[in-house]
Amino acid sequence: MSWSKSELKRSYACNPELIKFLRRRKNWSQKQLAKESGYCERLICKAESGGSIAAATIEVLAKTLSSKDMRVFPEDLISDPKALAIKFIEAIHTLQRDMVKGIAHFTDPSGVFNFVQCAKGDYAGSYRGIAALDEAAEKFFAAQSFVEGQDFRSSYKYFAEANEVVAWGTSQICETATGEVSEIEVTLRLYFKKGKLHRIEDRSKITSDGGSQDLEAVQLS
Repeated sequence: MSWSKSELKRSYACNPELIKFLRRRKNWSQKQLAKESGYCERLICKAESGGSIAAATIEVLAKTLSSKDMRVFPEDLISDPKALAIKFIEAIHTLQRDMVKGIAHFTDPSGVFNFVQCAKGDYAGSYRGIAALDEAAEKFFAAQSFVEGQDFRSSYKYFAEANEVVAWGTSQICETATGEVSEIEVTLRLYFKKGKLHRIEDRSKITSDGGSQDLEAVQLS
């Protein structure tokens, strides 16, 4: 698969965990991946250690690691979905209504974002594109806001596999009209493509007991 951007750096640091996952998905050893891609085993070791690899080489590795049911793009091999998911959670807590401003640079302009109705505001539904995502944020944050000062950085957990991340944790929200504070169990499945946030599946819900999510309930299938 070729790069989607025309201006490239000479080399990029690789996402070691993703390359390992994709290689093992094909039941290949490092030696076999080297053979299939036409490179030496030492280069594969470097890529799986997070080393910087030439852009042209990353393109070949992406093509080699692709399969019929999973296309791999060069941008996938240099992105870190878990780190981007952490930035997403940070944006919704700190920027709130302006969250899209903090994530636009890593959000797919044609992405699809699906939200369930679990809090106030008529925000549930499927939204396509960054402008539509901004509309969903407007609807949600017009009705409530996240309580400031929460320790979301240490209380949220993340389960990453390939280009998918499940993020979950419990946060407090304050209703705009009444000032009533309640807890929301945020559970988001985030899908990334070409290094961009491509889809969101929301499974959040309001709770009264503040109980934590069960890992088995949110792990990627």
